[in-house]
Amino acid sequence: METYNPYLSLPGITTEELTILHQSTSSLSDAQKQSFYMIYSGKRKNP
Repeated sequence: METYNPYLSLPGITTEELTILHQSTSSLSDAQKQSFYMIYSGKRKNP
């Protein structure tokens, strides 16, 4: 079963960016992933 991916809600996200984020965060705990997402979504430039 696929879990919810919050990165899909980022405006203009590409499959390449999504793949990089998935690979970069695969070893993080759920709490670490949530913290990373909050920081990343705040710092990410809008396309």
